[in-house]
Amino acid sequence: MKRKKRAIQLLINLVLVVAILISILAFSTANGDAAVMAVEPVSDSGETNTEAATIYLPVVMKDYPWVSPFGVETQNYLTEGSLLLQRASELDARWVRLNHKISWMDLQPNEGGPINWGLLATFEDQLRALKVAGITPIVIVNDFPRWATVY
Repeated sequence: MKRKKRAIQLLINLVLVVAILISILAFSTANGDAAVMAVEPVSDSGETNTEAATIYLPVVMKDYPWVSPFGVETQNYLTEGSLLLQRASELDARWVRLNHKISWMDLQPNEGGPINWGLLATFEDQLRALKVAGITPIVIVNDFPRWATVY
């Protein structure tokens, strides 16, 4: 049983190492269709072949160039020209989570009552700034009014 577990662990490690090597190779190439590297295979006679070989990595290279999956969350406002928005762009953040920016309880405290859209003016400015910066907002609505919750 211990042998089987050890063999499985070695196999998993090998797969991880191969995946990392393929990723490094994929991200180090400038060609969107294939990764090219020089190889020097040695024949049975001991002669070295110095021709370059092309390795095709269609699965790894499918989404080249790489786009960052990372984002940020902040309690501060991301308005156009702000240092915080500039830093998020420099970090190549693809999304920003806007939490604690919209309170449903403040927007519509009474069931069927009017919605106070004026409370979202600053929030709309943030959305415009994020659009200009090419950053996707993830909007979280908080503070649900009592009439909209089930206890």
